Amino acid sequence: MNKTEEAIELDHRVDLYIPSQCICGGELPQGIRNKVIEEVKSRFDTWFGGHAEIPVKGDWRLPDGTIAREEVADIYSFCAGEALEEHQEDVDRLAVSIANRLTQDRVLRVFDNLKVALWPNTLENLEPKKNCACRGGAPIALAVTVQPTEIGKAGRLSKMLVIQGILRSFNSTEHARRLFCDVLNYSYATGELPCETWPVGIRSLLTDAPMLLVDHSGFKVIYLRISADELRRGAGRQVDGGRSESAGINRHRVGDERALHERSSCSIMAPSHARAAVRVHAKR
Repeated sequence: MNKTEEAIELDHRVDLYIPSQCICGGELPQGIRNKVIEEVKSRFDTWFGGHAEIPVKGDWRLPDGTIAREEVADIYSFCAGEALEEHQEDVDRLAVSIANRLTQDRVLRVFDNLKVALWPNTLENLEPKKNCACRGGAPIALAVTVQPTEIGKAGRLSKMLVIQGILRSFNSTEHARRLFCDVLNYSYATGELPCETWPVGIRSLLTDAPMLLVDHSGFKVIYLRISADELRRGAGRQVDGGRSESAGINRHRVGDERALHERSSCSIMAPSHARAAVRVHAKR
């Protein structure tokens, strides 16, 4: 008789982003960068049982305000909760080590496409274009405790990489708040949106009162939980009267839908709508 083995759930994700340019904007020596990449892969294999790699191209704002265009290697692993808990501090220390060895202002680390940290270097007397990695320099790394930078204060490329991760796994109100409040710096909001005056037929489509997620200068993002198993366009049109293009999250999945539009702008969050909002934000 064959013994049935329980499946191992790898329900967490760990990402480290390895830059290709130095803090000064110069190209990192391939030998140094490749050695760091191989070390990250080896560590991930040991800690989490494997890894994958995706090249990402984009813009990076340097400390002096100039824009560097570069390719970033996203090295990631899926892992169980026990492995993440055991090694999350190891990953953060590795991020600081990468910032030191590749003379970076910050190195981006992400857990579960949601928990973001930009870990700084601990280098003493680092002088870009003089003793940085692309010039063959090796400033001394100090044994000091550092704190990560909040993503809201990060550069453009870091934010776009985080947005990409959020949209990759977008399926909850936490994803919506992370996207708008933490990354795009919209104002956090909470509480129920009054709907007592809505027609009974519309209220019957909802399982709970609408929840306010974001309220920024009249722009609102709200969450409507639909009673049906699947989102259907007809029900959405009843909710908003067919006046606005938006999106919705129901209790099972995220999908495109039309949503409530009152006097102030209101949106219901889903991946396609989030991408549109990100594009609008980027043009501001």
